[in-house]
Amino acid sequence: MISKKTIEEVFNVAVIEDVIGDFIGLKKAGANFKGLSPFSDEKTPSFIVSPSKRIWKDFSSGKGGNVVSFLMEHDGCTYPEAIRYLAKKYNIEIIETQDKTFNQKDEDDKESISILLDFVQKQSKEYLINNKNILKYLLDRKLDKGIIEKFNLGYLPKGSKEFYDKLIKKGFKKEILIKSGLFLEGDNIYSRFNERILFPICSISNRIIGFGGRILNKDKKTAKYINSPESLLYQKSKVLYGLNFAKTEIIKNDNCYLVEGYLDVISLHQKKITNVVASSGTATTIDQIRLIKRFSNSITILFDSDQAGINAALRVIDVALSLNMYVNIIKLPDGHDPDSFSKEMDYTTLKKYLNENKQDFLSFISNIDSENLEIPEKKIKLVKKLLHSISLVNDVTNQAIYIEKASKILNLDSRILFQDLINRNKKHQEKEEKKIIKEQEINPPSKEEQFLFKLLLNHGEKYIQINVNQKVHVAKMIIQELQLDGITIEHPIFIKILGEYQDALKKGKIIEKDFFINHRNIEIVKITAYLISEKYKIDNWEKKNIKVQKEEDILFSLVKEALIRFKLKRISDITKEILDRIPSIINNEEKKMELNRFSKLMNLSRSLHKQVGREC
Repeated sequence: MISKKTIEEVFNVAVIEDVIGDFIGLKKAGANFKGLSPFSDEKTPSFIVSPSKRIWKDFSSGKGGNVVSFLMEHDGCTYPEAIRYLAKKYNIEIIETQDKTFNQKDEDDKESISILLDFVQKQSKEYLINNKNILKYLLDRKLDKGIIEKFNLGYLPKGSKEFYDKLIKKGFKKEILIKSGLFLEGDNIYSRFNERILFPICSISNRIIGFGGRILNKDKKTAKYINSPESLLYQKSKVLYGLNFAKTEIIKNDNCYLVEGYLDVISLHQKKITNVVASSGTATTIDQIRLIKRFSNSITILFDSDQAGINAALRVIDVALSLNMYVNIIKLPDGHDPDSFSKEMDYTTLKKYLNENKQDFLSFISNIDSENLEIPEKKIKLVKKLLHSISLVNDVTNQAIYIEKASKILNLDSRILFQDLINRNKKHQEKEEKKIIKEQEINPPSKEEQFLFKLLLNHGEKYIQINVNQKVHVAKMIIQELQLDGITIEHPIFIKILGEYQDALKKGKIIEKDFFINHRNIEIVKITAYLISEKYKIDNWEKKNIKVQKEEDILFSLVKEALIRFKLKRISDITKEILDRIPSIINNEEKKMELNRFSKLMNLSRSLHKQVGREC
């Protein structure tokens, strides 16, 4: 188990904007940083990172938290994995503590698999360097030693049993070797990547999560390329090969080249085209396109020139348009893929070709089906194809621009196309409205409860003056007031937060909001980030000489009124529950007790209403 000291050091050292900036494009916005949400398909940035508060808040999805919760949300990793990632990033030594209740398997097999994959990558790299024939094979394919080193290419020789035994001797368990996807189990143990060149597949945070393997011989019965199977670390539909290298260049160029294979990426990198990623030989998924969208809204498809490549490009076009991305396609000369084509020219010639042969999706689709448009059936099919793609765009202005261009291509009145599009949009909207109904939390906190805890988290450690001779911490005042009237907190996360304050007060301590921002309970982190984030800053008002009262200036009044309004809301809810329950109570004594409780609550309600200037 990771020690508390290590966790504290990680939180102290980690720079939240630096960590999150590795995953999404951030731009300075006053005291904060802003970027497009990685959790929703937004066009206007609403993802905010606050370096001073050390939190992030995504206003489009409602998510938020600290640097660890971001990694957990973004990469789907566990709390310990996020801590280990940050420790590695900032060169912090991880101190482990002994815990009899701790079990490595319960912690998750992910860490063991990760260590195994790192070891195999290093070992395969040694095999490649020491095998002159394999190295010559790659050099003959015009890959230089620098690019082989950059992408950590490796090779696994023949000999499954020997390799398996070596890993067992190194301390790796058979269960982990199988779960990693490196080995297959049947009558014998068999290495999946036997006699293949290995391409390490990395997560966006540069962690090896799987491998691609290319066979050297031309045996038609054997697949040329294979990938690691899905595992605890590797989900192929959510990974893009090369993104760990490309993310910064994609932001810089505001464009991402999407190719199909490992060598396509590597060869383009060798020609200094580095804003490029690959779908790793699988059909491109919406999750993969969402990954690209985090860094740029523009995608340029660069697939093989054969019919399979064209069909794959058409599928990607529709996925990208549905995410409101700008899509361009580059068709390579017949018989070429990005790997072979890039090797025939220098950087300048290649760059010029890519720029001059870029087509938008309308031109690309039209050029494919441009023959025999005099035949009505052919033209109708092209109209339907173009309108289908345009209808996927969730932006009226963009749709209008695309319709104008389609009108010129098809030589049809744009008003006719608009009407057809409107009809399509109506049908699409009806389907979307059914999806938009959001799942509601079973017991969402009331606005009164939220505001009370907003004050508690933001100001709990501060003193407020009760009278001339008495001052008290905000946290203590809130706890005492709630205990005084016996009014309980309802929301489970707020109950846990209040419990933390109560435990601290018993020990004579007062905790600050950083304690909750860095809490191990990720739900506490999320709700803390939500309540302490400010969507509307008052700084700009003050610059305009508009006087705005801050919470600190009227803290006593705010806390007092927040407590009263919360109590009134809870009393209202409880009395309604009592009235609903009374008719079903058979026992007279129990009914009398409930009526007595109802009466006391109503008296308290009248008293509280008077305090806020309202008679009941």
